[in-house]
Amino acid sequence: MQKDSANIKSLDTAIDIIEFLYKNGRSMSINEISKGLGLYKSTVHRMLNTMKRRGFIHQNEDDLKYSIGSRFYSIGLLLTDKLAIFDMLQPHAWKLSEKYHECIHISVPDFMSEDSPKQISVLKANAGGNVLSATPPLGIPSYAHCSASGKCLMAYSGEDYLSRYRNCALKRFTDSTITDWGIMDTELDMIRRNGYAVDMGELEDGLMCIAVPILNMKGEIIAAVSMIGSRYRLEKHLIKDVVKDLYDLIGKVETYAKPTVCYRDI
Repeated sequence: MQKDSANIKSLDTAIDIIEFLYKNGRSMSINEISKGLGLYKSTVHRMLNTMKRRGFIHQNEDDLKYSIGSRFYSIGLLLTDKLAIFDMLQPHAWKLSEKYHECIHISVPDFMSEDSPKQISVLKANAGGNVLSATPPLGIPSYAHCSASGKCLMAYSGEDYLSRYRNCALKRFTDSTITDWGIMDTELDMIRRNGYAVDMGELEDGLMCIAVPILNMKGEIIAAVSMIGSRYRLEKHLIKDVVKDLYDLIGKVETYAKPTVCYRDI
């Protein structure tokens, strides 16, 4: 009974720390958390380290302060029917899929991945009914570096995110897969300049993907929306037309920002 009471008390303390960080909306030091909650520093430190190992708490490497971790974001992404943006975009994604008879995906970064940049598909509209073996199931992490949507997420996630993976190998899937970080950085720079990403068989030979980012009003990445299909079919369309339609899809949600799109290289 005493052990159960101690476990409950520890759980209460952990929740108090999470709620305190959430309500303050910023990174905080152990001293600030301890003083704000009236807890011993040793208790706060122990709780933070436990939650940090599980991904529920993030510690900044520069100032060592703590904030809410990416695990909460990843869990929330599994409840896509509760996220307003995806609810609003879903019917428009189906209309776009019907127009091209290709598959439309919306993907988000997988901040929990440790070995390589990854993405999680949270919405799929496939009115054409084409079976694509390489497209991942909803909610399952997949490699980001070998797809247009994943490269879009990488390009707009910032250097702090990318630096986590620069010592990790980029897995090769086809002869077109980018496996060199120097080449990848050049690719990501081009994506940021142009406002869209393309892959030509980087995950699977014969597959093509075109993607654009979904940004909030601060210019921060939320997700990427992409059109995926056979290269034979998609190359019949102008890339700039597909890019425009993907941005028109995002435009259905007026509170989100749009990067400058450069058609110079299309």
